[in-house]
Amino acid sequence: MLFRIIMFLLLVAYQTADAQKLFYVSPTYTQPQDFYFGVFDVGTCQDSTILRIKWSLDFTLIADLAVCPDGKFYLTGYGDNGTAHFGRLNLADSSVTVLNDIPTTSNSLTCDANGVLYGGSGFGLFSYDTNNGITTSHGFLGYALAGDLTFINNELYGTTFYNELIRIDPNNLPATQVVFTYPLVGFDAYGVVTDVYSCDSSTTYITTTNGDRAGITDTLTQIYKLDLVNQTVTLVCETPFVIYGAATANEFLASDCSVRLDLDEDDSSTAPGADYQAQPYCGGSDFVAVADTDAVFYAGYRVDSLHIRLLPSAPDGAAEYLLATVVPPLSISGQNSHWLTLHNLGGAKALDFQTAIRSVRWQNTAAVVTPGPRTVEFIAFASGGRGDTALAFIPVLPPRTAGRDTSVVICADGSPFALLTLLSPNASSGGTWQPALPANGLFDPANTSSTLFHYILPANECPGDPANINILVRPRPIFSLGPDQSFCAGDSVDLGPVGGIVTGQDGTTNAAYQTNLPDL
Repeated sequence: MLFRIIMFLLLVAYQTADAQKLFYVSPTYTQPQDFYFGVFDVGTCQDSTILRIKWSLDFTLIADLAVCPDGKFYLTGYGDNGTAHFGRLNLADSSVTVLNDIPTTSNSLTCDANGVLYGGSGFGLFSYDTNNGITTSHGFLGYALAGDLTFINNELYGTTFYNELIRIDPNNLPATQVVFTYPLVGFDAYGVVTDVYSCDSSTTYITTTNGDRAGITDTLTQIYKLDLVNQTVTLVCETPFVIYGAATANEFLASDCSVRLDLDEDDSSTAPGADYQAQPYCGGSDFVAVADTDAVFYAGYRVDSLHIRLLPSAPDGAAEYLLATVVPPLSISGQNSHWLTLHNLGGAKALDFQTAIRSVRWQNTAAVVTPGPRTVEFIAFASGGRGDTALAFIPVLPPRTAGRDTSVVICADGSPFALLTLLSPNASSGGTWQPALPANGLFDPANTSSTLFHYILPANECPGDPANINILVRPRPIFSLGPDQSFCAGDSVDLGPVGGIVTGQDGTTNAAYQTNLPDL
């Protein structure tokens, strides 16, 4: 039940534009090793403590929290021996799994859209790839990170001692610079976190405590709203407990401010780039998928709509059309026509559009389908004029036939001949024989016994049923009239094969033919 509660809260945070839900970890101070995990609603200044994190020698102190695209919670902290770690919080049993050691201390953590965790302190910046388990050191940062890291509009930011917000380029740490020095009533920032709806709609919060460097014990947390454009901070909440690390369920979205549409992510359909090569259409009532099952749509910005249309037109008119399956918060116009439009009713995410894209189908109900290629164009429109385009190609092929089935009987001493001559005149060319014929394509009855052959057209060319050619090879009969005989004028003798039937010169058919020697 506890796991379901967490997943429900996480889902709410993802799907609500103004969720203002902060996940946090907090120490109890009654037992230094005890930490709690909870959810704080900035809008109401109310918190919900969800679980007590199990104590372990590996994590006697938890410094920060992050959520990755896989929906899992990750931690950074220290073990009993002072070793710093990246870890994963297991919601099912409240335990923490160590993922990898960090060369030096880290009190900051955030995750990007690719599942890469970034953590660091004044001694350096590190990253941990949750996909392959590799930790990378990016070098000396040059600024003492006081609390946390976050992404804002495609860039990484951190809070330092002395109330500085710095912009960090993980690939060029010397370019790190202070962008804003903010006034806080309390101590240095313990956290900076961004609640993201899209890259052009997000809110960043800074958390601090009421302690100071003189040693006053922290007793509460103050949450400020950060306005980076106007460089202001505004107090919005106070909590009766200390927040050590904070995260939102969608913070990583701000690390990838792009719009990407790929109809075949692994390129298994052989179409280049983001395009898709559909299966050939050979007539009938079948639907043709115009996106692969691994089609991907990503948008760091709010998606307004997605247009899907046939290009340039449909040769068979209204008989061919597009259709898709959508559910709120999406709507569709143009269903069963040449042009579909998916509309964002409000709150729709890129994943909602991705699900709809994978459902798009093309169909042709014409009695006689016009052969020729069809092209389906996908155009995504996001806020600020951003978007992306991809194409799906549908080959519409004429019907083909392998011909009629045939059965022939030939003699073993017959001449070699081409099996193609046994196909009906309407048979399409380009097929293959099973079993395979010799390189010259001839059937030689002297070397091959009776065989059932199949003439099969290529699978990607609307083949229909194969043609079956059954060849029965019969040996020549051994004919003998019997032993030589001598007889006198006026006598008769039976001539004929043993156990066979013979037709005489007078047209009679018997097991033997009687001939007479006339009188001389």
